Amino acid sequence: MATFADLDELYNIELSAFPQNRQASREVLADRMKLFGKGFFVLLVDGKIVAFSTALLLSNANSLEAIDKTDKEVNSQNGKIYYLRSLAVGKENQSKGYGKLLIAHHLKNAKKMKSERVVFTCVPEVEEYYVRLGFTRLTDFKPFHGNSEALWEVPKSIYAKTH
Repeated sequence: MATFADLDELYNIELSAFPQNRQASREVLADRMKLFGKGFFVLLVDGKIVAFSTALLLSNANSLEAIDKTDKEVNSQNGKIYYLRSLAVGKENQSKGYGKLLIAHHLKNAKKMKSERVVFTCVPEVEEYYVRLGFTRLTDFKPFHGNSEALWEVPKSIYAKTH
């Protein structure tokens, strides 16, 4: 799990992983850690953070509009929907399977928390990645948090196999 001492390193990965218009600020990363620290994970290689991912719990994820709010507004401590909020792998560490490892860890965490569903959003540029993993797009791409994104779900057939 991430700690507040990791924020500078996490922020540098965020800057490397995303175009400027999609980067979370250091403050936003800290807020996500406060909101749902049990869903904020780092991946270490040789003692160095190379990737991280964040999650929230939701009560409603039936559309993009339902989650097109601030993290604080959508997070629900009693929510049964596990929302994989972000996945950041530093540019120099992409295509090494680190994102897949973090997703697998989130699926285990969601199952442990007895979440009913796992959802996430993504931009068109990375859609192929999630299709290869067998995930399902639920909505068309629409304006969302300043980007064009779609709501996705981890199919129950994949989620059920999580150990």
